[in-house]
Amino acid sequence: MVDTSLIVQVQVSLGDFMLDVDLSISMKGRLAVIGPNGSGKTTLLKTIVGSVYPDKGHILVGDRVLSDTKLRIEVPVEDRQVGYVPQDYTLFPHMNVINNVAFGLSTGGRRGSRACKKEIALRMLGRFGCQQIAYRPVQQLSGGERQQVALAQALVTEPRLLLLDEPLVALDMTSRRVVRLLLQNYLSQLDIPTVFTTHDVRDVVSLADSVIVLSRGKVVQMGTLEELQKQPCNDFLVEFLGQQ
Repeated sequence: MVDTSLIVQVQVSLGDFMLDVDLSISMKGRLAVIGPNGSGKTTLLKTIVGSVYPDKGHILVGDRVLSDTKLRIEVPVEDRQVGYVPQDYTLFPHMNVINNVAFGLSTGGRRGSRACKKEIALRMLGRFGCQQIAYRPVQQLSGGERQQVALAQALVTEPRLLLLDEPLVALDMTSRRVVRLLLQNYLSQLDIPTVFTTHDVRDVVSLADSVIVLSRGKVVQMGTLEELQKQPCNDFLVEFLGQQ
């Protein structure tokens, strides 16, 4: 697994909400971000990927500056080399599977011919064992297949960091168990540090190497799941861990 440092020191104002994060971590594996609704989990991911601009601060992935308000650096989303899978997967309903995956190669530094993009997209689908659905309309996909396609779409640009926002929340309980195992297998094979948000402690147990806890826009605790279990910092974390 590639060892990549992640530094996020930002302030983001969104109406009455303020995200004020000071995070510096060596990303080797998978980091879970947990916290109650409204704590800033999705805002944090969107700030890293570049769809939300910080009012103040900077973001670095490894030695690359993605955002720095003092230096007036704001790298465009398509050039950040950050893969992002939102909660709803954002697949284009008017496109089939292979065109959805190839879409990520239409912007930034990976532009190429249509045939070349489709070839790369097909190889990426093959990594997930789902080449057979390449020409299927996305409306005909199961929840697990939609997640596979969304991951392929995010990874086709060869990102240095992968962000997953509640990757299992759109699935029913039965599908969630199956897809959690599939996701565990996929992520273990990827040589890419991953940050994901979740409300389910079972996702943390299965997928995370370390955890940060957000509360009201701030990081209030960080460590392994075992470390958090020994000394939970607030009532939310006590209830979260109690799901086990």
